[in-house]
Amino acid sequence: MARPQRELEQEMASIQAVYGQQFAGHPRASRDLSKLDEIIERAQKVQAEASELALASMAEGAEKLAEAWAAERANIVQSKEGGEHVLQASDLMQWLRDNYQRYRRHFAGHPRPTRDLGMLAEIVEEIERRVGEIDTLLLRHADEDLARSRERAVGNLDVYRTELQQIRSARRVGTPQERGVMLAMLANDQFERYRLHFAGKNRIGRRRRVLEHIREALAEVHREMVTLLDAGLDNETHRKNISVVEAHLKTYDEELSALRTVRARVTRNDRIKVLAEDANEIFEAFRKEFRGQPRKTRDLDRMAQLWESLWPVALEMEDMARDDDREPVGSNLRKVRDTLRVYEREWEAIREAQAEQKEAVN
Repeated sequence: MARPQRELEQEMASIQAVYGQQFAGHPRASRDLSKLDEIIERAQKVQAEASELALASMAEGAEKLAEAWAAERANIVQSKEGGEHVLQASDLMQWLRDNYQRYRRHFAGHPRPTRDLGMLAEIVEEIERRVGEIDTLLLRHADEDLARSRERAVGNLDVYRTELQQIRSARRVGTPQERGVMLAMLANDQFERYRLHFAGKNRIGRRRRVLEHIREALAEVHREMVTLLDAGLDNETHRKNISVVEAHLKTYDEELSALRTVRARVTRNDRIKVLAEDANEIFEAFRKEFRGQPRKTRDLDRMAQLWESLWPVALEMEDMARDDDREPVGSNLRKVRDTLRVYEREWEAIREAQAEQKEAVN
C-alpha cells in the first residue's frame, strides 16, 4: 500500500538531504556504494508509490533523481577502479581546497591589519605539506588533475606568503595610539582562539601545533607592543596590556609543556576515544544551533567557528590514520572530513541567505 502524499514528500526531502550530505561535492573514490544503493532504492520506491497514487509530478521527479544517482554510481565505480592512488589524489586535492576555503572565509575581503597571522601561517604550512605529499604521489603515479592542483597550490602559496608580509606592513600604519588599540584587539583574538581550542578541553585530543601558532602570533603582537613604548605610547593602559600578554604567553608555554607530557603517556585507544568525543561534541553543537533553523537568523561567525573547531580534530585523526587506518580511525576520519564539507556549504548558504536579506531591505 502506498504511503500518503505528505509522507512521500517528506521521504523525498529526506533522501535528497542524505545524498547532499554524503555524496554531493565529496570525492567519488571515497564514497560508500552501499549507501548510494540505499538512496537509489528509496527513490525508486517513492516513484512506484507516487505512480500508484497518480502523483505524476512526484513520480517523475523521483525517477529523474534515481537515474541521476545511478549515473553517479557508475562514476564512483570508475573512480574506485583507478586504484588507491586515485583516492589519495582525491583526498590531497580536498585538503588543499579546505585550506583555500579557510583563507576565503577569514582573509579575503577583510581589513589586513585585523587578520590573524597565526591562522594564515597555519594555512601556508598546511599547503606546503600537501604540496610535498603531492610530489611524492606524482613520482609513483601520473595524474594530470593532481599536477594542475599542485600548480594552483604553489601559486596560492606565493599569494599567501605575500599576504603575510602585507598584513605586517598594514599593522605599522597609524599613530602609536591607533596601533596600540589595534594590537590589544589582536591579542584578544589570540586569547579567543586559545579558549576555543584549549580552555577546558581534554589535552589528549588537542593539536599542539595550533597552540604553537597561537603563541607565535601573540609573541609577535607583544614585540610590536614593546616597540610602541619607544614610539611614545608609554601609558598605564598600554603597559597593562603588555603585562596581560606576557602572562598569557607564560600560560601558553606551560600548556605546550603539558601537552607534550600528556602525548608521551597516552595510548592510541585513548586518543581515538577522546577525538571521537571531541567530534561528537561539535556535531551536537551544530545540530542544536543550526539544523532546521532559518539561515537568515544564524550567526555566520559561529558557523565558521564550528568548522575551525573540527579542523584540528581532522588533522589529528589523519596523523593517526597514517600509522594505521583500521577501524575506527579510518571511518572516523572520513566522517569528520565529510562533516567539514557540510559545514563549509552551510557557511556559504548562510552567507548567501543573509546577503539576499540585506539586499531586499536596501
